[in-house]
Amino acid sequence: MKQPPKLPGRILRFFCADHRIEELEGDLYEEFVENVESLGQKKASRIYTWTIIKSFRHYLFDYQPNQYKLSYLNMMFRHYLKTALRGMKRSKAITAINLFGLSVGLAISLLISLFVADQYLADDFLPNKERIVRLEGLNKAVGMKEFRPELHPGFGPILSEIAPQIETYTRLNKFDLTIRMEEESGLALFQETFLFADSTFFEIFPFELIKGNPKSALKTTASLLITERMAKKLFRDEDPIGKTINAPFRGRNRFEITGILKNLPTNSSLQFDFLALAEDNYPIGGGYSPSVTYLKLAPNTDKAALLSKIKTEVPKITSDEFIGGLAYNFTPFTAVRFNMDSIDRVITPMNKGVIKLFVVVAILILLLANINYINLTAARALQRGQEAGIRKVIGAGRGSFKYQFLTESLLFCWLALPLAMLIVQGLIPAFEKVIQTPLHFNYLSNLPFLLSLFGLVTLFGLLAGLYPAFIISRFKFTEFLKGKISGSNKGSWFRKGLVIFQFTISVVLVIATFVVQKQLSFIQERTMSFKADQILVTGRSFSRNLITLKNALLEIPAVTQISLTTSPPGGDDSASWGFDKIFEETVYTHNIDEHYIPILDLEMVSGQAFSELTKSTNADGIII
Repeated sequence: MKQPPKLPGRILRFFCADHRIEELEGDLYEEFVENVESLGQKKASRIYTWTIIKSFRHYLFDYQPNQYKLSYLNMMFRHYLKTALRGMKRSKAITAINLFGLSVGLAISLLISLFVADQYLADDFLPNKERIVRLEGLNKAVGMKEFRPELHPGFGPILSEIAPQIETYTRLNKFDLTIRMEEESGLALFQETFLFADSTFFEIFPFELIKGNPKSALKTTASLLITERMAKKLFRDEDPIGKTINAPFRGRNRFEITGILKNLPTNSSLQFDFLALAEDNYPIGGGYSPSVTYLKLAPNTDKAALLSKIKTEVPKITSDEFIGGLAYNFTPFTAVRFNMDSIDRVITPMNKGVIKLFVVVAILILLLANINYINLTAARALQRGQEAGIRKVIGAGRGSFKYQFLTESLLFCWLALPLAMLIVQGLIPAFEKVIQTPLHFNYLSNLPFLLSLFGLVTLFGLLAGLYPAFIISRFKFTEFLKGKISGSNKGSWFRKGLVIFQFTISVVLVIATFVVQKQLSFIQERTMSFKADQILVTGRSFSRNLITLKNALLEIPAVTQISLTTSPPGGDDSASWGFDKIFEETVYTHNIDEHYIPILDLEMVSGQAFSELTKSTNADGIII
């Protein structure tokens, strides 16, 4: 007998209330049968479909009597849940393996996610950070290849005058200075990092002061702010306000402590323990000590127009050819920590490629845990042929198997989530030691993150349950009852592909971990050409008269050799643009004397080292 089209009937059952559907379907079917006899199958089907479309009326949505449907759905959900729990209890070993695999995979991925979130949420305590930019310059005429942030310190005052869009500015510089402290046991030396800034520093970076006034704390070049951590280190329980610190720097010998900063947040891009006033107040042009200039722009500033104005106005102020030929760029403060092309000495950047690699590793680990669960569940599903056959015999449809396996998969993932969070809490201290920085992001108090995490776990649970559900639902009940399903090869190619993918990724990750570990061991354990524990490096601010210092130190019996250099081994204190046209890139030069190479026991591959005998002939020579 001819049957009416199925799709219109499904649409009718979707929007029509249950207590009306039987009557409507009966009438429509009788009309369809009569039309088939008189008009033919095709025309009868069209009339059937059109009649259902015309039947779309608001009163058909009367769901008041449909309590049975809700109770049925509730009953089926409880049934699927009970079945899943009984299955988990019956197969304890498989349950433990599945939960362990999922929870460990989730935990490792969550740990990596916390690290990535920490990087992207850095400086979240700063107000209006989207309006803070770093000024950068590029002069291709002298061989510069990229924008550089270390410019003439006169830019800050000049730009604030010619561009009203700039609310304020601060110039920053970092130097390692040697602190000399008189103690009862004698002279104590500390090498610490000083940040030099303008008095407007706190207008852009409002770090909290425990003692002192941010508007007046940096009043003179002798003023100094220290963090509470450093105050504890240098003065223990004494009040450091008003005390002086001896740290020679460009004619300054003593700094007076005028304030104490609260320890900087661990997720701050700016890290320092000493803050002093910059004094580079000389006009643009001539020789200069470069500094990094940060600007705070007015809201809704057109950055492109401002850069164009700077490009036009600056050459009118100075006759310096280098500065007059500069092109300018703004890097947002939020992007400075990821900018590996233009590096300053104030903020240490993080390579964004490394962060992306962490994200890829987290996804791969999550996929491995998911694939492991899919393979175990699929293998177990094929052993449940008898159960599935009986379900089919008593009338269970394909949807029943799908819902059952999806429920089981979701239950496993939801149970694995709190276990993973417990593992994360236990591993955080060890993880912080590995990455050598504390995790600042508190995911337990971040509701959007927790909801996203729950949603992701739910999605993975649904994806993990689809394949086993598909395998079971597509077999005929006769194959179940005859036991043929357990030996069936249907879908085996997909399972084998998952296993191959799982082992491939695992092997790649293991090899990568082994290579990285060997590289780190090589760096840490590599025997240097010189004996580092017998060489002392002092900062340039240790003494202004280096020759006198050198001669005095040579009178000490324990001192055998002394070398003067502008940069310690591995340092990059002096960037030279003069070699750009030769090497086609910026090179860092070390000015050394004839004792530098012997002290470090460096091997000359070709040519000769500097010596007293070749001073006159090698005065302009370089060693590469």
